[in-house]
Amino acid sequence: LVFTCAGSFVTSVNNKQLRAYLGSTLLFDTGALAFAPSTDVAWKLTVTIYRTGSAAQGSVAEFAAGGAVLISDVQLGGGTEDFTTNLVFKLTGQAGASDEIFQDLMISEWHPAGS
Repeated sequence: LVFTCAGSFVTSVNNKQLRAYLGSTLLFDTGALAFAPSTDVAWKLTVTIYRTGSAAQGSVAEFAAGGAVLISDVQLGGGTEDFTTNLVFKLTGQAGASDEIFQDLMISEWHPAGS
């Protein structure tokens, strides 16, 4: 599974934080991003999840945000979500005020084994 998400952080001095989950498993966390851009900043997150068993998976998350200072991060993870049940992938954002983080895109791709 590959999830590609993109959006923007608005101009403010408040910390911003993105988190990605599969089921209840946290796959990615930016931590509190403390920067005060002079203009809105675009961001992109790609999370690749691969099955290692019926209830085991690994993940690779790649994050980048543009602007005067480029922020980039790669995180490896894993989980024990049961792939024989319905699972939800979700992205959450937290900031100091409303309307400071926008998600404009989420694309999901499924690549069956052997493809």
